[in-house]
Amino acid sequence: MNDFGEDKSQAIWARIMPFLRPIEALIRDPEISDIMVNGEQAVFFEKSGHIERLAGGTISEKYLQVAARNIARALGDDISVENPLLDSRLPDGSRVAIILAPVSVGGTALTIRKFQNRRFNAQNFCASGLLSLAS
Repeated sequence: MNDFGEDKSQAIWARIMPFLRPIEALIRDPEISDIMVNGEQAVFFEKSGHIERLAGGTISEKYLQVAARNIARALGDDISVENPLLDSRLPDGSRVAIILAPVSVGGTALTIRKFQNRRFNAQNFCASGLLSLAS
């Protein structure tokens, strides 16, 4: 659940998504739990407990900086050279963290930790081997 009304949530996503187009498919994929943009070097994501590199996935530093500022503004926050850290929530409740250079040595870093709406029960835990049935 989030603190945004449905209309406000949609308006915020409409302002943010143009700046996240290079990783939009990752954001919309319900199987992906984490997205990590490490400056211009690489984009990584976590799916089913495994971290993978996005093939051909890079975002220019200039684009990342513009995206960071616009994401912060849309969320009612600020990020700048004087305030280089952002830790906030996206309209769906996911966490977004952004660190600007020079605090982030490799350039602007952006991470999104998505929260799954899936509920687990004892059968799920047994099937995955995390729990065994007592005899």
